[in-house]
Amino acid sequence: MRYFILSAHGGIGYLAALRILAQDPQDVCTFLVPFNESETWKSDPQLRSYIASKTALIQTGDAKNVDDVQRAWHVAEMGIDSECSGIEAVIISDGKSFIHMT
Repeated sequence: MRYFILSAHGGIGYLAALRILAQDPQDVCTFLVPFNESETWKSDPQLRSYIASKTALIQTGDAKNVDDVQRAWHVAEMGIDSECSGIEAVIISDGKSFIHMT
């Protein structure tokens, strides 16, 4: 499955993504993260192996900016194989609550 994730680092969406990635090596999670958090995400020891295997894709941008969200959404759709197969689930977390949309 392909997931599009909007979450704060260490937030509920982040933790859900770690669990998803650990359960199925075929799953791909694309994260839209704030510009100032990019290095935090990329250097995260729990994500490092998933980033290396391209099952975790980090995209920087502002979740309130339509262009940034569309660009990250396109990456999530295309994945690493550049073959559009869609996104099966969206996970949105503001750090306090969790929304899972399928």
